[in-house]
Amino acid sequence: MTQIGVIIPVVRTDFIGGLLDCIRQNSVLPASIIIIDNSRKDDNLRISDTGLRMQIHRPSSPLGVNPSWNYGIQRLCDTVDLISVLNDDLLLETKFFEKLIRLTSIHTEASVLCPETVSRPGELQHVVPVEKSACIRMYKREGWAWSAPSEVLRKVPPIPSDLQIWFGDDWLWLHTVKRMRRPWMKMLGNKCYHYVSQTNSKINGVSIQAERRLFEQHI
Repeated sequence: MTQIGVIIPVVRTDFIGGLLDCIRQNSVLPASIIIIDNSRKDDNLRISDTGLRMQIHRPSSPLGVNPSWNYGIQRLCDTVDLISVLNDDLLLETKFFEKLIRLTSIHTEASVLCPETVSRPGELQHVVPVEKSACIRMYKREGWAWSAPSEVLRKVPPIPSDLQIWFGDDWLWLHTVKRMRRPWMKMLGNKCYHYVSQTNSKINGVSIQAERRLFEQHI
């Protein structure tokens, strides 16, 4: 049976409960969830017992989104078959992981699969049957919800440590699409809702322009 690991960097603690409720209600549950708590010291992360297999990592100082991805991928790559990296400000449909497993098995050429992002949370209630879901090739990267086979992620170098918030998805695109020649695929009918950068808006002191220059130096 395909094993799925989930990585969730947390920046603001007011979103994570909704995402975990969505995961708990899924038809297929992840084998492991790693939550990286990057919240402020005065914004304590409280998670009730969801019945999910979770580990919470609380670094001594906030890691940033990209180092959180690196941490989770390193922990999970050799223990699960698929890894889903999710923003904490997401909601998922109830067949999310079941469809991911099916579509990954069909589109073995894909390096990364992203869900269809809907404009209203209510659209998540209109679940497309698993056998009706499909994939199309993507021509730009998305970073708020993506999944990849572990065998692909083992071939991607860790995101450079000086990239804290932005360009982690660009780094993945560079190494998978440009260098491995393996496409990203959009999972039509496998839906998520995104609150749109509510988390990153709370991270101070990191300039997207400065990180763009650093990213360009790395490529």
